[in-house]
Amino acid sequence: MKLAHLGPLPPVAGPLAEWDAALLPELAPYAEIGAFVDGYAADDRAFERIRFHDLAAVHWRNALCAYDLAIYELADDATADFTHDALCRWPGIVVLHGEDFHALFTRAPALRRAVLEQSLALVVRAPGLRDRLRAAEPWTNLFALDHREPDFAAVAAELVEICGVVLAKRAGWVEESIETACAEMPSFAPGDVSSPWRDEVDELSRLGNVKRARSEHVHTHRRR
Repeated sequence: MKLAHLGPLPPVAGPLAEWDAALLPELAPYAEIGAFVDGYAADDRAFERIRFHDLAAVHWRNALCAYDLAIYELADDATADFTHDALCRWPGIVVLHGEDFHALFTRAPALRRAVLEQSLALVVRAPGLRDRLRAAEPWTNLFALDHREPDFAAVAAELVEICGVVLAKRAGWVEESIETACAEMPSFAPGDVSSPWRDEVDELSRLGNVKRARSEHVHTHRRR
């Protein structure tokens, strides 16, 4: 599994950067991690086995495509504002920090749709926020971290499990998308094995399954 992580890191100061600095080393044994920062160099000695992408030097579109999933660390914190452009255009897993999101969405209104409607999964740390979101946004793919006092090894394991759930739900999207697009063709029958595009779909599906199998193998091997 290859995971892109977008959030502030030291030498940026603040609670969110401290959270990310503690979390990334715990994620590294589970997956290939790409850390996206903005205009500064993180201390490589503290983050072994992690590849860094400076968005001041390379556009996020040219790097995010190499990863299976993106994880966005989000809070009402200006140090995370550099993630907003990618988040609004490249859905991923959003880890929402804090007890309330209204101040953040008031300051950056475009994020409301990106987080609540377009994200692949929304992860919250505050039980109160989890309960409010379940009541107000029941369609959201919502997860809650179980650790109020962060045990970062456990948090990393939970996030990896969430990534696995999200990737599993995305399995088969090629076939579903093409069949949906073809639904208006005359005499179209869903699942018709004689459709002219069936061989191409089967090949894409096979390649996707090989990629997933390799990711699962690497994930299992690294946990042993």
